Order: sequence, then structure tokens, then C-alpha cells
Amino acid sequence: MASETTELQQAIFAGKVQRARALPAARKIADAASLFDDTLALMRLAIATDNPTFHPEQVTAEVARRLRIARRLDEAGIYEPAGTIDDQP
Repeated sequence: MASETTELQQAIFAGKVQRARALPAARKIADAASLFDDTLALMRLAIATDNPTFHPEQVTAEVARRLRIARRLDEAGIYEPAGTIDDQP
């Protein structure tokens, strides 16, 4: 049973990868921008929920601060890339 489930999961994932690779570059860029916008909206909501006394300007400043931290971590090379589906055994 477990191997059947694993095989099904792998087949579903491979299908998703194949469909993603077939997308035109412009669509991939548009999708990435949309995902980033959605992420920012979720960040704003979480910050506002965690800090109910924050004004909208404070929420914006906190989003910017967190993005600066993320950029510094990325530029520091602390994390290694996970690779791609082609790198998996």
C-alpha cells in the first residue's frame, strides 16, 4: 500500500513539473509576481493580526524590515539550494 501511494505521489509531482516546464516564460513570470503579491498580502495580514495597535504605515515598515532580513540571509549564502526534480534519486 505504501509503495502504491508513493508511486502515485511521484507521478502526480512529475505531472506538475512537466506542466510547469511547458508554460511560456511570460506566464511563469506573471505567476511568480502573483505569488509574491499573495505572499505580501499574507505577511501584512499576519503582522496586523499579531500587532493590532499598528497603523498601516507600521505594517508596511515591518513588511519591508522582514524582506530586508530575508534578502540579507539569501545574500549571505547561509542556505543551500535544494536542487531540482532532476537532482532527485
